[in-house]
This record gives sequence, structure tokens and C-alpha cells, in this order.
Amino acid sequence: MDSHPDRFAELVTELERFCGRLSISRMLRDEVLSESRVVIGRHASAIESMTNEEAIRWVRGVAFLVARNEKRSSFRRSNLLRRMHGMTLLPAGLDTPSEQAIEALVEAMGCLSDLDRSLMVAHVWEQRSTEELVRMFGLPAGTIRSRLSRSRQVLREKLTEGATNSRLPDIQ
Repeated sequence: MDSHPDRFAELVTELERFCGRLSISRMLRDEVLSESRVVIGRHASAIESMTNEEAIRWVRGVAFLVARNEKRSSFRRSNLLRRMHGMTLLPAGLDTPSEQAIEALVEAMGCLSDLDRSLMVAHVWEQRSTEELVRMFGLPAGTIRSRLSRSRQVLREKLTEGATNSRLPDIQ
């Protein structure tokens, strides 16, 4: 793309126009734009051999796929917060967690050991069963259940502590 800066600018303009038409939040749109620009930069040599119309279709496809992946990630983050075993982290009526709630969960997850964090992510986020975790980590089922239970308790305490410190006013 270095040899054709005008073409790159034209593709970025088309990308911005396309992302503006997607029914996504402004924050997600910015994320899709920046991620798509990175992909365009990585594949610059391949794009140079495409016709203008092919390049525009390719850029739109990249933006569409990036948006889909970002929506999927957002959905998974929501599910992670909802599935934290008995913890009510979202105010009634909200479909997605606030950025504050996500930040608090990430911070609380940082208090767990690497193994416990990996177990929680595999069990809650990836929805792996205890039997799958036994095969993945090579630990007895009882050990996995007790580690998950202790991890949930640590997270519950950290998130409740955060709510009482007024960092997360909507978390119960």
C-alpha cells in the first residue's frame, strides 16, 4: 500500500463509510475500524493485486467479520458476568454489563492464580464441564470443583468489596 497511498486512503474512506452503516455502538465501530485497518495493512501486498472493486468488497468483508467477532466477544463477556455462579452483577433490565462491571471483573480475576483463572475461564466462558477440565488440566474432579468454588468466593468478595467502595454502585 505504500506505493499507492491514494488507494489506501480510498479503502479507508470506504471502510469508514461501511462501518458507519453497521448497526453497532460507537465504541464498537471504533474498534472495528482500528482492527480492520490493521488487517488491511497486513494484507497490503495482496490488496495491490486486486481490482478496485475487489479490494472494496474485501475490505467490507473484513469489517463485517471483525464486527461479528467483536459482537461475539461482547456477548461472551456478558455471559461470563451473568454466569458467575449466583452473583448478581447487572442491574435489572440491562442486557449488557457496564464497562465499569467488566473492569471490576477483570481486576478481580487478576487476584486469582494462573491455574484458577484458567479454570474459571474454561468453565464459565468456554462452558467446559468438570469432566472436560479433568482431561484438559490433568487434575482430579474434586480438586477442580473446590478450586472453582474458592475462585467464585474470591471473586464474589472482591466484587462485593468494590460495590461497597462505591466503585460499582449498581452491583448487588
